[in-house]
Amino acid sequence: MLAQLKRALSNSGTLNILQPNYYYAYREYFDDYTHRSVYTHTSICNFVEANGYEVIECRPRFLPLTVKSRLPVSPLLIRLFLALPWKPLGKQMFIRVRPHKDLSWK
Repeated sequence: MLAQLKRALSNSGTLNILQPNYYYAYREYFDDYTHRSVYTHTSICNFVEANGYEVIECRPRFLPLTVKSRLPVSPLLIRLFLALPWKPLGKQMFIRVRPHKDLSWK
């Protein structure tokens, strides 16, 4: 899949990955039946680099595992959360990568 995405991305394109971080969400990770492989912020960065991508950004605690709560889902609350210098309850990671420009290393 990563090879196909690399061919589809433009020269300035990026692949943005948002998913639960097993390092912080190990108790709830498998509550979702689609979570079949375990990834942490370290392992997914290593995985994409081994497949010819360059990591531009890695945020281990980007968002809470879910937005389900007593509070309404609000763009303002999400912006406020993202502006915080620390991420309480942050269990999802955000990884931004681009195809590695110099593939001579492979």
